[in-house]
Amino acid sequence: MASVSPDYELGMQTVISRAAYDPETDKEYTKQDRAEAEGRLGQALDSSVFLK
Repeated sequence: MASVSPDYELGMQTVISRAAYDPETDKEYTKQDRAEAEGRLGQALDSSVFLK
């Protein structure tokens, strides 16, 4: 029987929720916030190395 190697995929997905425990602590998520988050997460994603 032949061995089948599974394919793996690593990606990034941003999810925003407007629910807040204390409405006074909720702040707007800006384009700058998104760019910063995606930049930092993208660095971690790009630095990941997977060995077979």
